[in-house]
Amino acid sequence: MMFKEDLFGILLTLAFHSAYWEGTIMATKGHNEVKESLREMTRIFQPKDPKKFVKDYVRKYHIMGGYEEELTSVVEHELGRMNSSIS
Repeated sequence: MMFKEDLFGILLTLAFHSAYWEGTIMATKGHNEVKESLREMTRIFQPKDPKKFVKDYVRKYHIMGGYEEELTSVVEHELGRMNSSIS
């Protein structure tokens, strides 16, 4: 049985390695893959604090700095989509 943390690590590792081979973590293709991975993590973990969630994500997976606001908005948007589909 897979735990959420295991799935989180696997998905982020895949996104990181895929983006790494593109040359930089936030290169165009890698950037989209990182954002998609972050959307998946948001659906799995449903974080209460998007800023802290993104900060931990960026630190743990060595994402280049300067993208925290954009990634936080991705998490907030996904949480909003989830909440609106539940209603």
